[in-house]
Amino acid sequence: MSVFGLARDYAAAHQGRYLTYGVRPVVAQHSAVFPTRIAAPAACPVFGSRVIKGVKVGGQSPAWLRERLRRVGLNSISPIVDVTNYVMIELGQPMHAYDLGLLSGGITVRMAKAGER
Repeated sequence: MSVFGLARDYAAAHQGRYLTYGVRPVVAQHSAVFPTRIAAPAACPVFGSRVIKGVKVGGQSPAWLRERLRRVGLNSISPIVDVTNYVMIELGQPMHAYDLGLLSGGITVRMAKAGER
């Protein structure tokens, strides 16, 4: 149900063509990694992560980004959250940003435990 997903499905159903979304790779500028482990591969077969350094916390997203989010019913929260929400709406790819300074020991992707919030 993303913007691109709807356009792709419409083009396939009504025009008989398959749209693709071009993405250019971004080369890492450092060698930092954060360990991730998938403990529930049936529920989440792939979990990608990337360490991004030098992000300035605070500030405001550009007006075009705030407006695009507003038009789909989302409020602008912060530049980092806004970017992840934009990618989700545009491509249908759920994303989450973590503060590396608050993490330790890696990320384990798993199902919630009973009673866990």
